[in-house]
Amino acid sequence: MNDAHRDRLSSVARLSLVLLAFALPFETLLFSAGPLRVTSLEALLALVVLPTALVLARGGLRPAGPIRWTFPRSWLALWTLFVVGILLSTLLAPEHQLNAAKASARILSGMALALCIPFLLHSSEDILRVVIALLLGGFISVVAGFVEIETGAGLAALNIFRVAPTSVGPFIRLTGSFDHANQTAMFLEATLPLLLALTLILQRRRSWLSVATGSGLVIWLQAAIFTYSRASIATICLSGLVVAVLLWRRDHAHDGRGMRNLGRSLPWAVLAGGIVVFFGLNALFDPVVRMRLRTEGDNEWYALDFDVPETLTVDAGQTVTTTITVRNEGALTWTSAAPIIVQLGGHWYLPEDDQSLAFQPRWRLPEPVSPGEAVTMRVGLRAPLNSGVYRFHWDMVQEHVTWFSYKNGVRASTLIRVEHSTAPAPPQDATQLALSRVVEAPADLAPIPGRRTLWRIAAEELLQRPLLGIGMDNFRLIYGRHLDFQQWNISIHTNSWYVEFLVSLGFLGALPFFAWMMLVGLEMVRALRHPQVTVWRAALAFSLLAFFLHGAVDYFLSANSTGLLFWLLSGLWVMVDNEPAGVV
Repeated sequence: MNDAHRDRLSSVARLSLVLLAFALPFETLLFSAGPLRVTSLEALLALVVLPTALVLARGGLRPAGPIRWTFPRSWLALWTLFVVGILLSTLLAPEHQLNAAKASARILSGMALALCIPFLLHSSEDILRVVIALLLGGFISVVAGFVEIETGAGLAALNIFRVAPTSVGPFIRLTGSFDHANQTAMFLEATLPLLLALTLILQRRRSWLSVATGSGLVIWLQAAIFTYSRASIATICLSGLVVAVLLWRRDHAHDGRGMRNLGRSLPWAVLAGGIVVFFGLNALFDPVVRMRLRTEGDNEWYALDFDVPETLTVDAGQTVTTTITVRNEGALTWTSAAPIIVQLGGHWYLPEDDQSLAFQPRWRLPEPVSPGEAVTMRVGLRAPLNSGVYRFHWDMVQEHVTWFSYKNGVRASTLIRVEHSTAPAPPQDATQLALSRVVEAPADLAPIPGRRTLWRIAAEELLQRPLLGIGMDNFRLIYGRHLDFQQWNISIHTNSWYVEFLVSLGFLGALPFFAWMMLVGLEMVRALRHPQVTVWRAALAFSLLAFFLHGAVDYFLSANSTGLLFWLLSGLWVMVDNEPAGVV
């Protein structure tokens, strides 16, 4: 391969890397065939990795600047052990091997991206292009998220990227074009320090653009609050404080007064304090922030207690009047007035559990019901036209959001005997038609378990397969069996990066990766205490630390948008390490 071919291939890979950075919030399906699904991000990833691999296989890239092209041997050694562990775990998975293989391929391709970056980026200006692309894509997604929060409705234009905005109770969380608001939160945490670094660089260059990027910092902080992710707020604060303290200790160690270079650590401390101030101000005026602070999830917002009759008897087609008492044990105030409409309702079930009637009655609440209060209602329940034994499941419904039982698992039922009636049948109307139409019973999904329950189940699985685990991404497919669920939400992971890797890969697969994370942590400490640390170095330490900290209570590598972001940042960390100090 001659120099011209190498240069063309490396240019394609470099351009694709910038486009990939911009497109991280905008993943969409390109095509699917059977189990094969290719998304826009995966296509761009291939345009980065394959040309780079081809150039390396045909003689390597030529340096375009004074950089060392060695990838850390310690990283390579630990990554090799990790790859062996992940392959063995996939091959020996007790079930769902195809799913484990796809999840493993996603992680391995991300690692390949990290390996490519030091060979593609040659200078701080190259870093700048990638960072600007990241921030521009994030800004577009964040603005769309603000519009959805302001209007209280999802934007149809974003449906190509995700199903719907994430909600907590009746409230939209800032999601933008990401699949879930937690992914948005992680993206904001990881790119916030890059935005700060860009602002500091522009200030040094006395560019007016520093005003725009400084304003962007305010937007990023408020957007992080509107994701309603408590872990995100804590992560930004802790990561900023760690970076600021290490930089200050560096300054103090190399300057007797400890004040000369205090300005280098101050911006990171201000960033950490800024998120606290923003959180406090929002908590004063936004009830959602306060409720999120008190509860782990919105399941607790829908807690209730019913007092309903055990049995009722009614003539076919007639209406029976009964008394229902329901107590609000949750965090929301119930009201049947817009915009948050809560009503008493329910479902008719036939003796066969998989069949119900199409009619789902509603009764308006006579008055608002605050948390801790109860309401007693006299309601008229119209009976089906056909005689027989039915079960009526009483429930509360938040219109256009959810039935309460889907959140709290409470299902109070009354056995109703419908007897043959000699009275003339009421006139045919929509209600009668719905009462006579048998349909498939609505999905009876179990409530999402809390982290403690998920982690306990993961520990039980790990004890059964301690060496190689159950296979990547398989926990979400099996956890419901431990709780005797018939159906469950299969998008739920263990809600912890560390727990997910342990239960998925066992100790043989997970420990090399954890050892690598510890190694990176030590590198961060050494780098931030070095007298010639660059602003990019500090920013990337913040970004990676944000992943490590938030990963304790969430898992992000299963989604391309956040998983590829992590591997991109890891590759940038190596590239900056190879760059001469003082470039920035």
